[in-house]
Amino acid sequence: MTLIKSFKFFIKKICLLFLNRSHKVNAVGVINNSINYENIPIIDLDRDWDLKIESAKLISFGGEDYHSENNKFPVIESWVDTKGYTFANNRYFLNEQFLKILKAKKKKEKKIENELFILPYYTSHFGHFSGDVLGSLLYYLSWIKKNNFKRKLLVLTPSQNWNNFLIKLFEEECFFIYPEDALAHNFDLKNVKILPRMSTWQNFQISKNILNSYLSEDYKNINIFLTTERSERITNIINLIDSLKNKNFEILNPINADIQTLLTKIRNSNILITEKASIANNLNIIRDKPFYILLSKNEKNLSKKLFAGAGIHKSFLTGIMKEIYCEDDPFSQNSKPYKKSIRVDINKLFSDINL
Repeated sequence: MTLIKSFKFFIKKICLLFLNRSHKVNAVGVINNSINYENIPIIDLDRDWDLKIESAKLISFGGEDYHSENNKFPVIESWVDTKGYTFANNRYFLNEQFLKILKAKKKKEKKIENELFILPYYTSHFGHFSGDVLGSLLYYLSWIKKNNFKRKLLVLTPSQNWNNFLIKLFEEECFFIYPEDALAHNFDLKNVKILPRMSTWQNFQISKNILNSYLSEDYKNINIFLTTERSERITNIINLIDSLKNKNFEILNPINADIQTLLTKIRNSNILITEKASIANNLNIIRDKPFYILLSKNEKNLSKKLFAGAGIHKSFLTGIMKEIYCEDDPFSQNSKPYKKSIRVDINKLFSDINL
């Protein structure tokens, strides 16, 4: 049976090799010789780009939806197809993405005639939005505003809170679409200029640089616990929350918070404890003070594929992150990286952070 499965897997790989001619690895997501970047890639933002007007399609497919804010914000990925090609930033998920894009191409299309700038890739998954999209959005919206371009930037975010935040800063520069609409049909874009995709490093760095100028110096004397409040992440979450409240911690769930207030508290708070996984990316985009993160002992030594998909985000917090390793819950588990259910030893936690 194992031999048969191995043979089927081999045949599938061979078929995909010949079938997938349209979804390719291209780190910046667009073929344009006027865009300079190094292997990481770091985009040269001082360069004048020659951006041609093109027709393109925005093709979207669904992902995990268990933490969607509501039905307007399902978790999706969106890829810009131009001249029949879409571009991924690494090879690890290439075939999986290609098959989903191929299926999604069959959806009905809706035309958008507006003159727009667009990114090669969008997602409403917060972890990847913050690491793969947000810095680009902030930089390009600032660039459009500074140069008084009439052409707006197509924007897709994980929540209405993020839409509201960008409206405060760049209302005239944004052309919003909801993930719900992108999932229902593809968009036929008739007049667009495709901007380059930025690396995770450049996204996080630019996010931090730009966002800092919009935040106050409030909330410096508070302690916060950043949490989704989900028991599948921390199985004794109710007891942990009650215990931290008794120690005068504010329980901060990003879903319920205004973005400007959320980021100000994350940046300025005195003691900060956070869950692992995507929620910790809130710190990547704004915090430069030490903090504590609750992790499983068994979430080290990831494969290259898992590192490219999730682990890379954690690596940017090295130097200010103090890891607190917890036991896996024996009765509730998830095989995905940084999503193992843990049980926090509350007394040990308080001892480790001197509470």
